[in-house]
Amino acid sequence: MKVLYIDSDYYYFPEGIGDLDSMLDYLNKNYNSFIKLTRLDSDRTVPPFFIDEFKSQVILNIAACSSVEEATVTVMSRDDYSTSLKNAIDEVCMACDSFNPEKRTCDCGEIQENMCLNGKCDTFCLDEDFESNLFN
Repeated sequence: MKVLYIDSDYYYFPEGIGDLDSMLDYLNKNYNSFIKLTRLDSDRTVPPFFIDEFKSQVILNIAACSSVEEATVTVMSRDDYSTSLKNAIDEVCMACDSFNPEKRTCDCGEIQENMCLNGKCDTFCLDEDFESNLFN
């Protein structure tokens, strides 16, 4: 889905606006004012994946924004995100030297805060034992 990326945060488009050109018209009409937007929380996920239940209403001062871009994200329910994260753990974390397979946890911190559902993990470090077993 298309959303707004404003100064490092993600927001749903305001109601009735669905593209960047329409947003530009809206911003020009409301330049010296505050607007109400719904921010997608990325504290417990890794963009471009978000959980729909983790969002908040914010008042944004448009005049203070330095950039507004359009971004493509995936917004999921908490259950769908959890299922996708478990699948990503099976594909990625099993080979990480910080992963504890008995507890299905990682010493690198909260998995949902570090690993993107596309398999990219900022704290991943290949386990040498896993690598050697892979090629033997």
